[in-house]
Amino acid sequence: MTSLLDLPLHKQLFKALDTLGFSEATEVQSSAIPAILEGRDVMVSAKTGSGKTAAFLLPMLDHMLRMDAPGHGTRGLILLPTRELALQTVKTFEKLAKFTPIKCGIVIGGEAYKHQIASLRKNPEVIIATPGR
Repeated sequence: MTSLLDLPLHKQLFKALDTLGFSEATEVQSSAIPAILEGRDVMVSAKTGSGKTAAFLLPMLDHMLRMDAPGHGTRGLILLPTRELALQTVKTFEKLAKFTPIKCGIVIGGEAYKHQIASLRKNPEVIIATPGR
């Protein structure tokens, strides 16, 4: 196991990790995060609870914090296969991005538009979405 503090992540992310009580990287995170931060593509398959969501969210947030924003609007899109996974990813995103200015919106196919449109009107940097059935 690698300490999350040893990973070259933006300092604002460490504050969230500390608040969440996360100190050790999982096996998935130890392998995937450094590769993603180097700009390499990764494909991960692991059991539930192995840290896959944080393994892709942390590098995404790190990149957004280090790069100049174009002003406003969406800079990232996360597509997920199910509504439940999309909702779970939003919760994890909000916890990890808590001490950053980065916000997310959610779009779920087959759901009422009202709240989704309101979410998108806030110009979230990241949209987390799943198609309808």
